[in-house]
Amino acid sequence: MGAVQDLLPSLVPDTIRLLHVEDDPDFGALAAEFLESEDDRVSVISAGSAAEGLEVFDDEDVDCIVSDYDMPEMNGIEFLKRVRRADPRVPFILFTGKGSEEVASEAISHDVTDYLQKKRGSDQYRVLLNRIINAVEGYRAESRLMQAFTALYNGKQSVGIIDTDGRYMFVNPSYAATYGLQPEDLIGKSWHRLYPKGEIRRFEEEVLPQLDHQTSWSGEATAVRADGTRIKQQLRVSNIGNGAHVWFINNVQ
Repeated sequence: MGAVQDLLPSLVPDTIRLLHVEDDPDFGALAAEFLESEDDRVSVISAGSAAEGLEVFDDEDVDCIVSDYDMPEMNGIEFLKRVRRADPRVPFILFTGKGSEEVASEAISHDVTDYLQKKRGSDQYRVLLNRIINAVEGYRAESRLMQAFTALYNGKQSVGIIDTDGRYMFVNPSYAATYGLQPEDLIGKSWHRLYPKGEIRRFEEEVLPQLDHQTSWSGEATAVRADGTRIKQQLRVSNIGNGAHVWFINNVQ
């Protein structure tokens, strides 16, 4: 699992490009000044309306959007809907003086990332900054994990991940092909179906208990393909915690 873990550091970029949509220019300027002075990673792009915000969003790469709700011609929810049609995942925070359960509920139903009501004083900007950083961190973490699993899925290394119940929760095509199967044939199924009874007993009594005390085991095993033929394989099984394991097939004879 090193390939996954290697992708996880540095979740927040050196610069957080923030699109702030606010029809009150004084409030928008004050918010931008505070956010940029409080954290030098933040670079604010200001827009005075949702329509202008959409133009910026179409033309610029942004890491997060903060938008007011009560704006003329297009309110924050309508803006959110338009953004979500273009990008279902970019962090979007509704930062509004119109605080109501109805607005919050509607925002949540359209996949808003966060909802924050405006208050008096500079503390509100500190809270907003914290929400922005958390949202970007979460977005980056999800993106890195997606990249990692895409790399694992498309890679030549045969990889299967088995949960605490001994069932496959991830299998890449290379791993499944070793057994003459497709990944969907194995997801949710026990690893037992791929090994004869003697090997199952050996793994349960000798191999897997070792992983309670060490990070990995390597060795030879006999497996059974979908057509019933037996194959010899070189395996490495790594403990990833909570009773889950990653199985790497390194060679097949």
